Amino acid sequence: MRLLYLRTDFYGATTDGGSFTMQRGIVEGLTACGIEVEVVTSCPAPEHDSVPVHTIPYSRLMMNLPEVFSIAHNGRVVRRIVPVLEQFNPDVIYQRHSSHNITGAMILRRYGVPYILQFDGSEVWMKTHWSKTYMPGLLGIAERIALGCADLVTVVSEPMRQMAIEAGANPARVVVIPNGVNTDRFSPDVMPYGVRQQRGWHDAVVVGFVGTFDAWHGADVLAEALVLAIERQPQVRGVFVGDGGMLGRVVEIVHRGGIAQSVAFVGRIPHQCVPAYLAECDILAVPTLPNPDGSEFFGSPTKLFEYMAMGKAIVATPLGQVAEVIGDGQTGMWCKPGDAVSLANAILMLADNAELRQRLGQAARQDAVTYHSWSARAQSLITTWENRPRSTSNM
Repeated sequence: MRLLYLRTDFYGATTDGGSFTMQRGIVEGLTACGIEVEVVTSCPAPEHDSVPVHTIPYSRLMMNLPEVFSIAHNGRVVRRIVPVLEQFNPDVIYQRHSSHNITGAMILRRYGVPYILQFDGSEVWMKTHWSKTYMPGLLGIAERIALGCADLVTVVSEPMRQMAIEAGANPARVVVIPNGVNTDRFSPDVMPYGVRQQRGWHDAVVVGFVGTFDAWHGADVLAEALVLAIERQPQVRGVFVGDGGMLGRVVEIVHRGGIAQSVAFVGRIPHQCVPAYLAECDILAVPTLPNPDGSEFFGSPTKLFEYMAMGKAIVATPLGQVAEVIGDGQTGMWCKPGDAVSLANAILMLADNAELRQRLGQAARQDAVTYHSWSARAQSLITTWENRPRSTSNM
């Protein structure tokens, strides 16, 4: 089986974050399962080892009118992808859904190659609640076309499955395949980077966070919780890995709370370096916040599975899929969403009990290896594709 992974969203030079982790992970998982994979992208691609990567770049005007040129880029991809289709001759395209993106549907109509749509959430919903759009009507039409023409739609959670159906997907063609982790790359055997040694934190209990500091990640709540926790237990320390929109607020909370000497901000780092920083930590946090409109949280945080594979104690808000993956007192600890006091209390309970941290971490690692590897996710995708509902036409 030959699969062409197609990603044409405009993401500039960024190649770190959850979506790129998912891209690398599923490509690695598919190749491990014996699938021939090539990648087509429109921006610099993350490393894919021996997997061929083809770039179809955006117009240089993209930064000026991103929505307009996202629409025009559909045709650019369809025209320029022909040599790849002719040489690789894929059995299926796996397209990542993005704003105004109907390339899979256009390729299906023109060249007859079926596609799976990787639907990471409704662009209409996300632009409405987390960003903005100047052409909501066209955005909605493109989303319905992309969903309606796909032979299969993959989503990472059950709430996202409902979102896909409401946005126009055929319920019989939507399958839940959560995010996963490379359990060899993320493991208790990883050597730490050296933050403790550099800062003299030899006897500290270190709480870690990795993310792109988006509003829903809750890094600001973690900063507030660290202020409270360090006041009661001075040996607690914090490490924040990543960068993004909420970073300034997090730094402000840390400095205002007088704990700047107890917190390290690592900044954005290559994904392959993340395990070494997680290895520095005793506790890892997933303080995700609820959706702003009150709807059910639909994400599947890649950091969650990476934390589990590291064999570390995890404290998390039990929103959506997180509550299904992390059992309170079994593979981690729960805290109330958006509640810094609740998060601080959970951190302190873990900080004061090394045996509990070890037990939770070992159980989480076992679950990650047994259920959540990228190879398992890829095999689920392959099996679902081979057994998908057949139809004469999607157009």
